[in-house]
Amino acid sequence: MGKQISPNPNNARYFAADGDYNNEDYLNNPEGELTVWSDCTLTNYSDGTLNNLGILANYHGTLNNGGVLKNIYIGKLNNIGMLHNIFGATLINGGNEVTIFGATLTNLGVLGNNGTLINNHYGVLGNYGGGMLNNDGTLKNNKGGGINNGGTLINSKNGMLINNGSVDNSNSKLGANGFLNWGTYTGNGAILGSWTDHGTVKPGNSAGGMLVDGNYYKKGGPKEIELGGTYHGDGDRTATEHDWI
Repeated sequence: MGKQISPNPNNARYFAADGDYNNEDYLNNPEGELTVWSDCTLTNYSDGTLNNLGILANYHGTLNNGGVLKNIYIGKLNNIGMLHNIFGATLINGGNEVTIFGATLTNLGVLGNNGTLINNHYGVLGNYGGGMLNNDGTLKNNKGGGINNGGTLINSKNGMLINNGSVDNSNSKLGANGFLNWGTYTGNGAILGSWTDHGTVKPGNSAGGMLVDGNYYKKGGPKEIELGGTYHGDGDRTATEHDWI
């Protein structure tokens, strides 16, 4: 049984060096630092809420989210270990559309999402170096949000990637193989750089457009296009009466 570190209404600082740490209630990190070192596991259980407005750093440890993990406002979530967003869990990065400052989630290790991962307006989700971001749940990149991929981004067979912001794969050393879609990709957002699609592409949210500023390699799977009026939106992907890529 791991050590219980909540409830914590104050600005505590934790430096978890070894063993297991559990949050089953409410843990608030307003401006402090919560660090998970190697050989340590921090688990946020299904009834737990972990709000980070400071620094939440996972250095070669394991961070399991089974409840609600919010990295908001000027919060920084740095992962150089294993970060699992478990089925039924929610990981929210960034604030809402009136947020002035953006939060950052940086992954240099393995980030596996089996639940819901939301990157909001001004939020930056960075997957760099040898980082692996594997989405087997729902990954939602809202308008104004950015996903910057320099490693490997995989939307798995059961994954849903809803992009209304931007996915930048232009700096991936793997090129088009750095961003692989095996599941469903949808939304009005933009893809910068090349990518490879083996799954289903559904441009827009209902009618809408999808921008690819690079090469689009369609290796398999369908493209689902909605037919409507003749107006194409004059380049506005949210105003079009029919789908386009």
